[in-house]
Amino acid sequence: MSIHLNGPPLGYDTKDSQFTVNEQGAEAVRTTFRRYLELGSLNLLMADMRKRAIVTKRRILKTGKQLEALPLPAGPSLTCSATGSASER
Repeated sequence: MSIHLNGPPLGYDTKDSQFTVNEQGAEAVRTTFRRYLELGSLNLLMADMRKRAIVTKRRILKTGKQLEALPLPAGPSLTCSATGSASER
């Protein structure tokens, strides 16, 4: 597997230039899809994810700058993690 240009996809981390499963992120992905099927609406899903405090991943750039975890945007970009914990991308 090659490394994704902007970091690993949600639910994965990188180790030794390989993707490894990040269980917290993977659970956030499963929850997101499960809740979308239950709610049937992206707007309701986004509100539900905010209530559950599922936020975007906190990222550390190659420069060392840290980008903090943020509430989900009001759109289809669902790159989030269950804890918003630090993860190198």
